[in-house]
Amino acid sequence: MLEYRNKDIVGPGFRSVSSLHLQEGQKVFITLAGREISGYVIRHDANDEVTVRTQNGDVTPQTVNRRLQEVRLLESRKSARLMDIDTDYSKMADPVLAEKRRAISSCIDVPSNPRYGIRAGFST
Repeated sequence: MLEYRNKDIVGPGFRSVSSLHLQEGQKVFITLAGREISGYVIRHDANDEVTVRTQNGDVTPQTVNRRLQEVRLLESRKSARLMDIDTDYSKMADPVLAEKRRAISSCIDVPSNPRYGIRAGFST
């Protein structure tokens, strides 16, 4: 069994990626054209600019520059099925659009109880 100190662990509750210096050849993940792709670090400079060589099967490899904050060490947990779905949460919060999607009823219809001839839930 191996033991690690807190300062050796990167992730929530430990060190952040922005506190690291990435090594040449280290595998990383970035978002390119709305898709998460893997690549390898070519260079990480003192200004926290990272040059990444993309490595994705169906995409022609290319060299891209990203800020260190845009580079991930682990693959996103978003499933492949959901990769093409980009929800615009600002539209969901728009009350005008929400009103159009859902008509608001001004009254609640209570079905009558045929056994008693009166509305269910009410007593006289």
